[in-house]
Amino acid sequence: MRRLGEIAVGSRLTMRRYHLFEFLDQSWLPEQVRAAATRYLNAAYGTTPFPALWAAVIARVLGECGADQIVDIGSGSGGPMKLVLAELARLGRRPRNLHLLCGEGSRGCGG
Repeated sequence: MRRLGEIAVGSRLTMRRYHLFEFLDQSWLPEQVRAAATRYLNAAYGTTPFPALWAAVIARVLGECGADQIVDIGSGSGGPMKLVLAELARLGRRPRNLHLLCGEGSRGCGG
């Protein structure tokens, strides 16, 4: 028997779905809290292997398709993408253009 919110694929339960919201997107959240949380998330991301992993994938895709620009959809602050760009440069890939696209009402996109 499945519980409310669970999603099944075939006969196997794969994950539980939660309907949450982002505190950082709420207009009532003080700007200082939003800025501090964004700085924390960017710093924490920098301690993971993800920038290098994403850069390797993006470098491969850019090489295969010959593209020289990146469009980051829903990039939020754009902070993590700066780390990915640094890793791309280390791999010898420098995209000509980077477009950071924020959601409606986003604050500080690309900041």
